[in-house]
Amino acid sequence: MGINNYDAALLAGDRAAEIIIDRYGGWENIDRVVYLDSSKTGVGAQLRILGSKNVFIERFGSGADEGATETKAAAFDGVITADDGEEAITGLLNDYPEDENIVVFCLNDSIAMGVYNGAQKLDRWDLDKWLIISHGLDDRGKELIWSGILDAGIAYFPEKYGKYLIPAALAHIYENPVPAYIYMENIVIGPDNIDEYYTQ
Repeated sequence: MGINNYDAALLAGDRAAEIIIDRYGGWENIDRVVYLDSSKTGVGAQLRILGSKNVFIERFGSGADEGATETKAAAFDGVITADDGEEAITGLLNDYPEDENIVVFCLNDSIAMGVYNGAQKLDRWDLDKWLIISHGLDDRGKELIWSGILDAGIAYFPEKYGKYLIPAALAHIYENPVPAYIYMENIVIGPDNIDEYYTQ
C-alpha cells in the first residue's frame, strides 16, 4: 500500500509547467529549475523527482536537464531534511546571485520548508518569483500552502489508507486475491483547492 511515485511526479511536473505558463509567461522567463533528490531514499522516492524532470524536458527541452550543455537546471543528491534543503538552496543562490524566478521540486514538505528558510536568510525570498512543488502534504505542507509559500503539494492522504488496507486485509484473511500493489489516488493541492480537503 502506498504511492505510485512516478505518477505522482508527473502530476507535480504538469502543475509546475502550467504555473510557469500562467504566472511567468513561459519557460524563457525562468532563471533556474532545481531538483532536490536523494539516492539514500531508494529508487521509489527518486521517481518523485525523475517524473517531474521528464515532464519538464518534454515540455521545455534540454534546458530542463541538468546534464545538458546549456541548462537552467540544477540537481542535488542527499536532500532529505529541512536542513538539507536549506543548505542546498543557499549554495545554489550563492552560485547564482542574479537568479530570481526559481522553480524547486522537493521530495517532501520538510525540504520545502528548508528551501524557504534558506531563501529568507539570504534575503532572496519573493512570493511572486519562487515556485515550490512538494510531495506528501503533511501538516507542515498544509501550512506552507495556506501561507502561500508552497504552490502545490501532491497529497498522499495517509488518513485515508485504512479505506484501502482494511478491505485488502479482509480479502487476504478469507483467502481472496489481493493486488501486489495498492496505490493511493493522489491529487494536486494548492491554494485554490486546499480548503476543499482540509480546514485550518
